Amino acid sequence: MRAIASLLVVLLSGCDSRAERVIFTGFDLSATAWRGGNNLYEAGWTQVLSIVEAGDHVYATVINGKGLANGAPVIDFTIRPYSFFIDRHKEYDAAVQAKLEKQREILGNVFKASVPSKRTEIIGFLHAAAHILGAYPSKTAKEVVIWTDGLQEGDEVDLARIVISDEQISRIIETERQAGRLPRLNGVSIWFITSPSVESAQFTTSKLLRLEAFWRKYIQACGGELKTFSPVLVNFGGHMALGNASPTAPRSNSPVD
Repeated sequence: MRAIASLLVVLLSGCDSRAERVIFTGFDLSATAWRGGNNLYEAGWTQVLSIVEAGDHVYATVINGKGLANGAPVIDFTIRPYSFFIDRHKEYDAAVQAKLEKQREILGNVFKASVPSKRTEIIGFLHAAAHILGAYPSKTAKEVVIWTDGLQEGDEVDLARIVISDEQISRIIETERQAGRLPRLNGVSIWFITSPSVESAQFTTSKLLRLEAFWRKYIQACGGELKTFSPVLVNFGGHMALGNASPTAPRSNSPVD
C-alpha cells in the first residue's frame, strides 16, 4: 500500500521532484538605459520564459525612480504541473504556450505605456524583490534577473554623482548598513544583464567595471550572490527536475496553470 501511495504522489505532482523556484525579474526604464518605444528587453524576457518549469512562480516589474513605491509586479504567474489524471498532452502544451505568450504581450504593453524615468532605484527594486522572496520557504530556489546599466540614481545612493572608488563603495555600504537600509538577500542568486541598456547609454569600459565592483560588494553585503554582470544572461535556467538532462522550452510534462 505504501508503494501505491508513493506512486500516486508522483503521478499527481507530474513527476516533478525538484525544489520550488521563484524568479523575480526587473527591467530598467531609466533614461540612461531605455529611450522608450521599442521593447529592448524582449529577447531576454523570452529567454527567461523559455526555461520556466512546472511549479515556478515568476514575477516581473519595471525599475524607475519610485523604488518600493513603484507598486505591485506587472507580471505574476505560476504554471502548474502536468497531471496524468486530468490533462492531455496536446491541450496541455497548447495552454502552456498560450500562457507564456500572454506574458510577453503583457510586458510589451507595459513598455508601450511607459516613459523613460529620470532616476533609477535599483536598490528600491532589490528591496521589493527581497520582501516578496522572503515570504517563501528557505529551501525555495530564489533568483533575480535585472536588465539594467547598473547606474543607481536614488536619494541615498546616487552612483552617477560620485567617483566609484573602493573606499567610496565601502563607505556607502557601511552607511546603508547602519541605517538599516540593506535589503535581505540571503540565499538569493542575482544576474545583472547590461545589454542592450549599456549600448543605449554608451558607457565606458572603466565605468562598467566600477559599477560591477559596486554591485558585487553591495549584494555580498546583503547576503546574496551576484552570478554575473554581463551583456548576456548566462548560467541561468539549470534548476531542473531530477532526471532531466538540460533546460528546455515548455514540454508535455512541464508547466501551465
